[in-house]
Amino acid sequence: MPRPGVHAGWPLARSAQAAITAVALVDLLRAFALRAHHLDPTAPGPGTWAALASQLSADLYLVAVVLFILWFRRSRRNAEEFKPHTAAYAPGWAAGGWFVPVAMWWIPRRVAVDICRASTDDTTPDPGSSSLVNAWWAAWLAHQGTAVAISWTDHQDSLAVVALVQMLNVSAAVLAVLLIQHITALQRARTYQGHPFGALRPTPPFPGPTAPLPGPVPRSPHATDRPVRKLASHRPPVR
Repeated sequence: MPRPGVHAGWPLARSAQAAITAVALVDLLRAFALRAHHLDPTAPGPGTWAALASQLSADLYLVAVVLFILWFRRSRRNAEEFKPHTAAYAPGWAAGGWFVPVAMWWIPRRVAVDICRASTDDTTPDPGSSSLVNAWWAAWLAHQGTAVAISWTDHQDSLAVVALVQMLNVSAAVLAVLLIQHITALQRARTYQGHPFGALRPTPPFPGPTAPLPGPVPRSPHATDRPVRKLASHRPPVR
């Protein structure tokens, strides 16, 4: 049976994965539109598409951030149910750690590592979890650091810069989707004790024949002591 207090549901994980994937695809569309605009600046279509893609990307990015942080916080609370008081940071840091200046560059990674460790069964350790977390965090740091550095320059619309940012963005998005898949699968397996369809309830035993009650059989209140008379035969006498 599922552990009380643990929510290993896929809907929130799938929603976060879909939002992250949508952001990456829209950013790729924006990159192609900017490339077409640079090749032919007089054409009105690519510039319009690039502007629309930029606005849509900003809106989707906000949705993806909210969904990912909600999933991240739920996963951290599940980890606390599996192994209480073993993580470096309290469950609240799963959401708050992303908004603390300077500390946001290492707290979420540490929280993700603690989630993976708590979600893994002690009898079957998973050394690949740390590698996946490190790869995702390195890609995310590279993308964010590059985007911040480019925002201080005058080369934001350069094709080489746009291609570099989009490559890092797609890498971080793919690794984030894989991380969500990995942690959610670990927690579901831990919650339902490894059964792919959840814990199976034991089948109740088939009731056998009822044993006779000890002692005398209780008498019905409608019973009578009169002898049962046999019905008289109405056959005609033999002559």
